[in-house]
Amino acid sequence: MVPPYHGNGSFCLVLPRRQIKSMRVLVPTFRSFANQAFRGVGYEAQDVLAEVADVCLIELQPGPLFSFRERMLRSLAWHDFTGLTLALNPGLRPVRIGREFDLFVLICQHRHLQEVLYLNALKDWSGRCHKKVCIVDELWAYEVPRLGRYLKQLEQFDLVLVCCEGSVRPAAEVIGRPCRFLPPAVDTARFSPLPQESARCIDVCSIGRRREQLHRALCRIAERRNWFYFYDTSSGGNTIASDHRCHRAWLARIAQRSRCFMVAPALIDQGNSIRGQIEVPARYFEGAAAGAILLGERPACQSFDRLFDWTDTVVEVRSDGSDCEEVLAALFNDPSRCELISRRNVSEALRRHDWVYRWIEVVQFLGLAPTEAMIARAQRLHETAAAYESSASPANHRTRVTEARPPSGTALPRQ
Repeated sequence: MVPPYHGNGSFCLVLPRRQIKSMRVLVPTFRSFANQAFRGVGYEAQDVLAEVADVCLIELQPGPLFSFRERMLRSLAWHDFTGLTLALNPGLRPVRIGREFDLFVLICQHRHLQEVLYLNALKDWSGRCHKKVCIVDELWAYEVPRLGRYLKQLEQFDLVLVCCEGSVRPAAEVIGRPCRFLPPAVDTARFSPLPQESARCIDVCSIGRRREQLHRALCRIAERRNWFYFYDTSSGGNTIASDHRCHRAWLARIAQRSRCFMVAPALIDQGNSIRGQIEVPARYFEGAAAGAILLGERPACQSFDRLFDWTDTVVEVRSDGSDCEEVLAALFNDPSRCELISRRNVSEALRRHDWVYRWIEVVQFLGLAPTEAMIARAQRLHETAAAYESSASPANHRTRVTEARPPSGTALPRQ
């Protein structure tokens, strides 16, 4: 039986009694022009939804003066106390909705909710959709008062889901609508190393934000021990990924071949700017789903304790890297522990952290029944996890390889 996810890390062992064959869902997407690498997580969530529901994916297209108009409107919106600016189309080609839908899903991934402006390109969308939900990927509690006018635009939704748990209550007070916490997730069908696991030829992989002292320590250790430390050499969070599916597949293949996958709480390099708020980013879900050992910092927050409540979820090292060599040496000298951690991470991700569980949760929050395709995908994932747990160690699974490795330090786009 599939245990649907209930948002607090617990699972019910009974399938939903009521299921439906199909659900008509309207989903606007901005992948034709908003193609920063960090948006790949949201586009992946849309793709999984399209597999388990009757999704009309509307790819909004920019008009001739889109870039100029968007910058102008966003600038004016900060000073427009009437809120009228937020009702203007920033230069996207208008789309008229010509049919009825059971559900409307908007995913906001920009830190300043610029996607609220994009909604104005859709004509009659609110009246055509029975239920409306907005998922806000990144929202920090201290920024809620400053983003108040943008957040008030979300009062037209039946439900607002926030992926930063510490921001749910302040957001609800501003929006005046039901708000809930929705953790990140991953397409485990893409990130899982199954059915045939690859050799883990990368000793340590670091993608995205990092602690510089720890990074420099890893560089020194990799040089001295001839370990393969795979990391990105560019900086900034607006790296462009022209094809999000290719980018996510690339990331999955890297993680599947990594023994250790560096993780840290969200915006770890900007601790002061987020006023100490600790949240769990997608990196933890990606690394676990790929069967890598999560190396770095365990987030000191309740959401992580609920979502990753199994043994050895994170192998911790000090932020200055002073104990990194000792920890890694002990880990690599214990291949049975490495394999146990890897297999447990794969199994738990399959059972708990696929996007389908989040979509089941979303529709249940709205009082709707999940589709048969949602339940079927969840069942397949649980069957895969059960078979993997009961199987012997794959013959081709190696925790250490001896063949020649590329030089330490491979340039990657940074997210």
